[in-house]
Amino acid sequence: MSSSAPRRPAALAGRWYLPALLLTALATTCFVIGSAGAAAWHAEPGGSYAYIRDQLGPVPGRMAAALVLAGRAAAAAAIAGALAHYLLPSHPMVVAVVLIALATAFNAAGLRLGRWGWLPVVFVVLVLGLVVATAFAIEPPAAVPVAPPGQAGADDVRGMSAAAAVAFFHFAGFERLASPVTLSDRFPQRVLRIALPLVVLLALAAQLVVGLALLRQLGPARLAISPAPLLDLLVAADATALAPLVVLAAVAAMAPMLVVALAGVRAGASAVIRGRDVPLRISLVTGPRGPWRLDVVGGGVAAVFVVALGPVHSLQLAACCLLFYYAFASAGARLVLLDGPSWPMRSACLGMGLAVILAMSSPVPYLVATVAIAGSGVALGTLMNRWWR
Repeated sequence: MSSSAPRRPAALAGRWYLPALLLTALATTCFVIGSAGAAAWHAEPGGSYAYIRDQLGPVPGRMAAALVLAGRAAAAAAIAGALAHYLLPSHPMVVAVVLIALATAFNAAGLRLGRWGWLPVVFVVLVLGLVVATAFAIEPPAAVPVAPPGQAGADDVRGMSAAAAVAFFHFAGFERLASPVTLSDRFPQRVLRIALPLVVLLALAAQLVVGLALLRQLGPARLAISPAPLLDLLVAADATALAPLVVLAAVAAMAPMLVVALAGVRAGASAVIRGRDVPLRISLVTGPRGPWRLDVVGGGVAAVFVVALGPVHSLQLAACCLLFYYAFASAGARLVLLDGPSWPMRSACLGMGLAVILAMSSPVPYLVATVAIAGSGVALGTLMNRWWR
């Protein structure tokens, strides 16, 4: 996986990556409706993993567990790498590893973002609004780079599905609302029926508006290779005075995301241990000092990803792994909902099909890596159950 082959959505489809966001939002909506419905009928801690294991069996359960753990660790690496390019672009790898270490220490210490974790969102929205207004108020450069056909950033409708697969990374955290790991964190169904589609719609609208602003000032060719596109937008619009605000907004947006992504690794590993899919001691999860060991392992895996792959390739691997995981989750949700309401069950069916289509649109190296991760999960789980019980 060469770092010279960018795999951001704009690199795969050019301006067509904006319509690709609609496909991603449709798939996300199907996932959250199906998983929320299944969570209401399958009252067991463990999130989607619990009903994947119960409904599909131990082998798909181990495959799904390996995919979600690797996907969330790779997501943390992608987030840390992206934030590092805003903070210190001259040494992004070192900064990314430090960020992962800090987020790991935060989780291992038992700290939580709490009910005030949404406050940075207000600041981020205000800064994004200012940047977007600047992008549309100022004329773009006279010669916006245009990528020739076949190059990264070229307008190519055939790359829409691959771009949608990568863009799924930006929607992948909604399962925490629809099917959280702990029963105490679950929201009432009447709230989810309204809140989930609304949140997806707002996220889609924000990404479309910001995407239009980026394309106006940078063009798809430059956007495809930009490690910090909002800062490059300000340079193109001759508005670098806003750069410190953008850096602060990047920290306010991505630092909580990094904490949540690494907490997701711990939560997924805890669910696997509680489900006895691997014969590890339950004290790793419920011991007096909490699951800090899982935090350390998850942070270590994320650091390996950021060093070995970098943020762009970590993003692509995370999207591919999580799409296949959501295919398993939708299949399990469909079986849970066979005797339940028809609309969530149909949403789970459509979500399963879209997840497979989008995941199979990923470049071959990431598909091979994803298959290897799933196979390793099955092999490791089988060996541990056979020899370590």
